[in-house]
This record gives sequence, structure tokens and C-alpha cells, in this order.
Amino acid sequence: FFFSAQTLTTVGYGHVYPNSTNVSTVAAIESMFGLLGFALATGVLYGRFSRPKAVLLYSKNTLISPYENITGLMFRVANTKQNELIEIEASVVLSYSDPETNKRQFERLTLEISKINFLPLSWTIVHPIDEKSPIYNVGKEELVKRDAELIILIKAINDTYSQTVYSRMSYKAQEFEENAKFVPIKQEVSSKGSVSINLTDIHAFIKTL
Repeated sequence: FFFSAQTLTTVGYGHVYPNSTNVSTVAAIESMFGLLGFALATGVLYGRFSRPKAVLLYSKNTLISPYENITGLMFRVANTKQNELIEIEASVVLSYSDPETNKRQFERLTLEISKINFLPLSWTIVHPIDEKSPIYNVGKEELVKRDAELIILIKAINDTYSQTVYSRMSYKAQEFEENAKFVPIKQEVSSKGSVSINLTDIHAFIKTL
């Protein structure tokens, strides 16, 4: 039994080896638990670092920009990896402190487009600020007073692993920019026909006034 335990755990004692039953029992138990411990640690580390995730780049600011005949709350997002993200869904919630009740309120914002089939280059997510919007006729100063925060959750499927991945982001009211619009991202086409963008351009915006 002790010889089989030593063979299974690849223990080689050389000239130093257990010379009694009690010591051999302890050595066999220790070697078996040692092997089991390394196996568990390897599985945990592999599961932690091999888990797919969405590495998305968000614009540094959220803009309140002219949108059709009204205004819209918008930000941009792009995939920084070469893997494909499909069936992408965006959910945006506005959190703020109600001055009347002094309680934290959460309002789900309706989006112009909340789901796309895949993310090719970049995506500008827009919330139309109409009469139904919780921030209709509410300026940046008022949002700062209410300690408003935009909470974003993006869910997608990693095409490489066929697994669902998530990405989270938030903007405080101080990061909102009024009367501004994003600068269009320049696209470069290679000789092989592939299209690429400069991810640093995702943050660029100009004032409209």
C-alpha cells in the first residue's frame, strides 16, 4: 500500500525514507492531500483566469447633445479586443437622491437602441430626453445636487467561447457635459479591406455653443 501511494504521488525518497508503519501512514496521507491540494489550486486558478470577459472601452464623459428635435443623453463604447461580441444588450439606470423623500431612487432609462446583433467598431448609446425621461428639463447643476449617477450594464456573447460576458460602468453627474457632441471617429481601411479605428478618438467631443 505504501509503495503504491508513493508511486501514485511520484514521491522519491532516495536514501531517506519512512522506516515504520506510523511514519509511512503519515507520509502517505500527506502526499495524497498534497496532490489533491495542487489539483484544486490548479482548477481554481484556471477557472479564474481563463474565464472570458468583455473588455470594453467607454467614453470618458456622458454628453447631453442635440438629438433629432430634442436632446439626448449619450455615451460611446468600443470593443478593445479582436474577439467578436454578438447579441449585445445595454441596460442603463439613473440613480439619484430624491430631495423630497431624501431617498435613493432608481429609474431605468429608455434607449434609442438597446440591442444590436454584433459590435463592429463602436456604438453610441442614446437616451432620448423627452417628456417621459426622468431628467427632462433637469440641468447638470441639479443632477449634481441630487448626486445623480448613470449605471450601465452591457451583456454580450463571446463568439470565441460561446459564453455570456458582462461589462459594467458608471458616470457621476460631474462627468456629464452639456451642449456637446461627439466628434465622428475616423475609420482607416487597410490594403486588405479591413477597417480599423483609433480608440483614443472615442473620447473626443466639441461644444455646440
